[in-house]
Amino acid sequence: MVRKPQKQSKAKRMSKLKKEADRVWSLKVRERDGMACQVSRCGKSPSFAHHIFSRRHLSTRWELDNGFTICWGHHKKGHVDHEWLRDEIIGKIGQETFDRLKFKSKLLVTDLMEENLVQLIKRLGVE
Repeated sequence: MVRKPQKQSKAKRMSKLKKEADRVWSLKVRERDGMACQVSRCGKSPSFAHHIFSRRHLSTRWELDNGFTICWGHHKKGHVDHEWLRDEIIGKIGQETFDRLKFKSKLLVTDLMEENLVQLIKRLGVE
């Protein structure tokens, strides 16, 4: 007996799309920042993309301005000294951009549609 392939559940498809959007977002943030830590006078590589406002805020999760490329050492330091990291980020992106992201991060996103994630991934696009 030949089995038909099972259709993936919507939750599983959404999970895969979120992971792909996260991967593309991370790559674009690191490319923008020259793959180097953006903390003053550091520039270390390899570095990774850090969300300025948490990934749990869907309103800013995949916005490129909400990303900051940082090395592991500075990421670790930022989790101990949050104000130091916030000051470094504001020094890089400016107070106005920081405040806009902060406001936007508080907006509630209750319904993330599959087609919106597909469009986002295409818009971010890996060249």
